[in-house]
Amino acid sequence: MLVLVLVLASPPRTARADEVTVQGQRRDPGATSFTPADVRQMPGAFGDPARVIEALPGVIPLGSALPFYFVRGATPSNTGYFIDGMRVPLFSHAPPGGGVVTASAIESVDFYPGAAPARFGGVGGAVLSLTTTPPSERLRGEARVSAYDSSALVEAPIDDGRASMLVSARYGYTQLLLDLLDQTAKQAYWDYFTRATFRPTRGGRDRLSVVALGASDAVSGSAIGASVETTFHRAELRYEIAGSSRAPTVRLALTTGVNAQSNEVGGVRDRILGARADGAFPLAADVSLGAGASVTLERYEVDVSSGVAAPDPEILFAPRNDVSIGAYSNVLWRPAPGVDLDAGVRLGMFATKRDAYPLGGYEFFTRTHGLVPPPGAVGKPAVDPRLTARARIVRGLSLVGAFGVAHSTPTFLLPGLAMSRLEDGLQTAVQSSIGFEAALPGEISAKVNGFLHDYLDLSDPTATCPTSTDLVFDPTAACFARRVRGRAYGAELLVRRSLGKRLGGWLSYTLSRSTRETHAPGWALLGHGQEQLAEVLSEWDRTHSLGLMATYDLGIGWRAAARFSYATGRPYSHTVQGVFVGPYSSDRLPDVHRVDLRLEKTWTIDADRRLSFVIEGYNVTAFGEPSECRPEHTLQLDPVPESFLRNRQVDACTIHRAAPFTIPSVGLEGSF
Repeated sequence: MLVLVLVLASPPRTARADEVTVQGQRRDPGATSFTPADVRQMPGAFGDPARVIEALPGVIPLGSALPFYFVRGATPSNTGYFIDGMRVPLFSHAPPGGGVVTASAIESVDFYPGAAPARFGGVGGAVLSLTTTPPSERLRGEARVSAYDSSALVEAPIDDGRASMLVSARYGYTQLLLDLLDQTAKQAYWDYFTRATFRPTRGGRDRLSVVALGASDAVSGSAIGASVETTFHRAELRYEIAGSSRAPTVRLALTTGVNAQSNEVGGVRDRILGARADGAFPLAADVSLGAGASVTLERYEVDVSSGVAAPDPEILFAPRNDVSIGAYSNVLWRPAPGVDLDAGVRLGMFATKRDAYPLGGYEFFTRTHGLVPPPGAVGKPAVDPRLTARARIVRGLSLVGAFGVAHSTPTFLLPGLAMSRLEDGLQTAVQSSIGFEAALPGEISAKVNGFLHDYLDLSDPTATCPTSTDLVFDPTAACFARRVRGRAYGAELLVRRSLGKRLGGWLSYTLSRSTRETHAPGWALLGHGQEQLAEVLSEWDRTHSLGLMATYDLGIGWRAAARFSYATGRPYSHTVQGVFVGPYSSDRLPDVHRVDLRLEKTWTIDADRRLSFVIEGYNVTAFGEPSECRPEHTLQLDPVPESFLRNRQVDACTIHRAAPFTIPSVGLEGSF
């Protein structure tokens, strides 16, 4: 495929767009941060910050090219995405699309694999927080045209910088290519991001902003066996007062928006109205207080297709009104040089009130599934303590630790779908880690961590629904309402040098184990007449995960980059006559690997103008990831007598792989 990219930009006077440095802020001890240079230069990321985290330790992708990740054992739906403090359901388009916010609008990205600061609430796993660029002091613009999509960005200061306006948009037309390759496949995507700012007082510290953003993806075809469409919109009014070492920082925000998903089964729509307030207040030279509160109202609506034998979708994803209220406070304290503490607590209340049951829904649900339907209204409180610390041992070497408890409402496997069974309790994560950070010669940083995460009442259909063929596209079975316990523990290593340097690179490695303790239909039923409790490896447990990446300036404007990733194969269970038998998850699929490449030629015209030619390839070896070992017998999920399996041999199974594919691109980029 051919990709042609044209970028026209006038970067701010203070820094180039890909070499932004954030000053005046203490680095959170539990965060891994990266810059626009890392996002742009990473092979295979295509300028998407969400895909950059795939190169970090502790992160396991759901599948090839899919921007959904298990982080330290937590399901993808338990990762929270935030843009300037505003929560959104996702950051990425389906491949080959990039991020929903163009990279030139990004200042920095912070990733918290666990024990995120107390200002982040309602998230039971990792947090990915994106900060957009401040208003530019000069006119700048960007245009991009490719075989996949076209995009543009324009930002202009108004009234000598007192006000500004930024507008960006992208539209994907991959359908033109798919019509040539596979006429059964359909794909379309688009996004937009706009921001208007105004300072009520010329030269003052306060700023009023209006922000709007949204994105949509529609995918269908025989390869995925379904049709899926996801859309979200957000609009936010902000009032901010910039702080200093002596003055407080304050941000007030009013947010509205909608999340929508649909497939052949039906559709869900989540209408959102929220408000939040955050502040940081210096108390002394080494002490500051953070505090904030938020309230979110959501109206969740369900539309079931006429051909579906409902009311399963309306029971598990019920029409309802949800309310979440949160308040937090934290103290940043530097008791001694080289020692930083961040201690906080977040209090929350989650409540839901469902609509009346659909006609016949109560009787259908109890008769068919034997589960007690949810009541009309229920509320659950939450107390989430958080503590992170960094202590310098010697110059260039620090001890870093983090502990936190996080609660969240029931979720589906992927972001966006919020299940209605709050009466079964909140999901609870107890997250802890400890390790060392080192600043090495040559501007190299290294981090090694040990972590332990425990999950209580976790929503994980991969553990409760053994036949996972329709996990993503047909969530109508009662097994989706079941809860499990989970645990993940291991060691992580990250060594890196900025990819914007002449020689840059990352090395990441994870040694881990992720388990689930669950009641699973069809597992361990022999002779017991009821489901047994079993502790099994998570469907996405990968013992070893390795990532190697390097970029190098070859001279006379040439820069090359390569990335190699490897992971142990996923576990699977054997069957006898189609019945799962122990020991469960006792075998593994073949290991997975991928190679991504990037080559760039840059012509520098002057300090502000340049032209670049870029060749990039994702999965250049066209490796097809193993997806399952399919047994020769049809899976049997109902309890069976022990005699049914007596003297039987384990079923033979055949390794099936995802279709091999690669995403090549060729582009032209320019800036001035």
